[in-house]
Amino acid sequence: MAGGEFCGNASMCAAVLTGLKKVKCSGNDEILNVDVNGDVCTLSCIILPTGLNHKVFLEKVDKNTAEEEIKKETKPTGYMYLDGNVLTPLVFIPEIKTMFWENACASGCLAVGDYLYRSTGEDIDMDLTLPGGTMNIKVNDEGFKLTEKVVFEKDGFVE
Repeated sequence: MAGGEFCGNASMCAAVLTGLKKVKCSGNDEILNVDVNGDVCTLSCIILPTGLNHKVFLEKVDKNTAEEEIKKETKPTGYMYLDGNVLTPLVFIPEIKTMFWENACASGCLAVGDYLYRSTGEDIDMDLTLPGGTMNIKVNDEGFKLTEKVVFEKDGFVE
């Protein structure tokens, strides 16, 4: 990724396109296991990927306030606004001065699962509704599993 951050969506898309079962990507030291069944992809890892700092907020997002606050971050950061099971992700990469309201944020879903697991002490198995669709996150003592449907809307290359 442009800021060296981890992107779970890119990792899963690469696995679907190439048929790989293991993926190593930027912003993460661990080799990730990926299971692809048609267009449904499950990414598994033992530790939470690094490379992007996530902050979880258990509230509805105020977009103006969020955009002002995230600009103060000095490292690649994702603000994850969780309202029930609705997740609204905002990502800021200061190195390239980009801020984007994500349609889907796999790393953010992993971070939310980790936060809920640590704060409740209970296994997590929940669907998170994001602007672009739904992802399922499972977290327990054995690690993390994130499942989503990967859809390619257009084939081709950008030059």
